Amino acid sequence: MTDTIKTIQEKIKQATKEQKKLEQSPDIIEIHEDDRPGFWEVRGYHNDADPWRGGRYSVNY
Repeated sequence: MTDTIKTIQEKIKQATKEQKKLEQSPDIIEIHEDDRPGFWEVRGYHNDADPWRGGRYSVNY
């Protein structure tokens, strides 16, 4: 019984630490009404490319 209580207490501590990390972290997902370049588009990838047709990059090299 004591081991079970200790395990529960450890899980509560861990969950509290994870919650604090999430509260301190910046927003990961942003939702906008208009289309904006995302992570890959900012780095040179095309927004609506077809990689099988050679349209992977926004600038052809």
